[in-house]
Amino acid sequence: MEEFPDPAERWIWVGFLLLAGDSPFEGKIAFTPTEGYSDRQLASALKVEPRLITSAKAKMVKYEKIIVLENDVIRIVNWKVYQSDWDKKKALRKIKAYRERITPSKTLL
Repeated sequence: MEEFPDPAERWIWVGFLLLAGDSPFEGKIAFTPTEGYSDRQLASALKVEPRLITSAKAKMVKYEKIIVLENDVIRIVNWKVYQSDWDKKKALRKIKAYRERITPSKTLL
């Protein structure tokens, strides 16, 4: 929150995380492995002014949230940190449920 006091910039950060999550290239915002989006395209996708994208990207680079690669490909730094444990926990719940089904219950005599 301290890094992005402006709500519009916070929205852009969240929007970048969402775009990277929807990308076929894990943790990257790009439409091909080597081609990213222009600030104007990102602004259109996030419904903000292009100048806000430009200033927010500069702050994100400064605070090491993103790296802008060649051809405007954006890589989220520490992508895995921003990912949920939901899928891992879901798998563990399935294993636990399976074990409970196959393990005979202990009954008191």
